Amino acid sequence: MGTKPQSMTGFGSAEIARDGVTCRCDIRSVNGKGLDIKLRLPNGLEALEQPIKKAVAARLTRGNLQLFLAIERGGQAISAISIDKDLFRTLVAASTALAAETGIAPPTADAILAMRGVVTTDEASG
Repeated sequence: MGTKPQSMTGFGSAEIARDGVTCRCDIRSVNGKGLDIKLRLPNGLEALEQPIKKAVAARLTRGNLQLFLAIERGGQAISAISIDKDLFRTLVAASTALAAETGIAPPTADAILAMRGVVTTDEASG
């Protein structure tokens, strides 16, 4: 399948742009006996810290990692992200009912979060 890592020291960067929003993630790692993950997330995304750490820990058991996430809209950094929880709950309830009625799997949380109007952003001034 894939090659086995020869070292835990490295750097990686990825960027995706969609609908005028650019998301960039940089990861640096150095050797370590245990797993230590430090995150730097935009304001408003603190709730993602534990799910991100869990996802990383599912794939790695050792190393000191620093993960930086930046989100921009139209070249401006986004300072805060908020979720319309009422709309989210309404969409979850409707999709769950439809899934039960039709026998198909309901959409995942990330699919619902991607729907227009569920997540809103405030851009940093300056």
